[in-house]
Amino acid sequence: MVAGSRFSRGGIWRPGANCRRYSKKVNQVNWLFAEGEISPPRLVLSLLFLLTSLFTAAAQSANAISPTVSVQALRVPARARSHLEAAQREFSRLNLAGAEREIERALQLDSTFAAAYSLRAVVRLAARDSNRAIEDATRALALDPAEPGAYVALATAYNSRGEYPRAEASTERALTMRPDFWQARLELAKAFYGEGRLALALRELDELHKDFPDVHLVRANLLVRLNRREEAIQEFSEFLQEAPNDCRRQQVEQIVNQANRTDAPTASRQ
Repeated sequence: MVAGSRFSRGGIWRPGANCRRYSKKVNQVNWLFAEGEISPPRLVLSLLFLLTSLFTAAAQSANAISPTVSVQALRVPARARSHLEAAQREFSRLNLAGAEREIERALQLDSTFAAAYSLRAVVRLAARDSNRAIEDATRALALDPAEPGAYVALATAYNSRGEYPRAEASTERALTMRPDFWQARLELAKAFYGEGRLALALRELDELHKDFPDVHLVRANLLVRLNRREEAIQEFSEFLQEAPNDCRRQQVEQIVNQANRTDAPTASRQ
């Protein structure tokens, strides 16, 4: 545990600003993920990493690939689906305005297109607008209760706001529909972590079976809380291997290097 730690304002990782500013504080703390120190119970993640995968899953649902696809989704016009796919491409380029524009075109063709509202919730989460993201996800579920991506968008928003019981409830609904929805399980682990239910958080991570950079960061932070230091360092190392260009790399490298320096005298005496 790091003494005197504090939350980053808002609990949401801000990709551009924080990657530029964290170096001012890197020598003052041990656990660094965003601007300043990060402490339990709020865990800061890269929303863009996670939401890119969520966007893909929701788009697949819109194209009837998901086993839980509803009758409502099957009635969506082909042109509306094409605009949704275009929105996904814009999002993958981090063009949030372009993604919103394509989603709006899809909704002009079908104002009841639940997956479009679900994806707009994701885009608005990436833009750090949790209020409107929640509104869109709620609208999506009102139109189509079988839209699991909307539940994960809700969970991500609630976790970012520290509303962990609501996040937990949302992820459980998503996992009821799609037990293989790994983003939902990750958000559930984050909610348990935020509530201080560490054993349950670790159980969910153990069931994830997903090799994804930010999964390693969640697990590492959890293992630190459980005083399983060597395993935590291993998870940080896995993150470094899988995300060599992530702007948090220098932060995590310092953690690993500090741990290795601490271990060195003990090893030399053996």
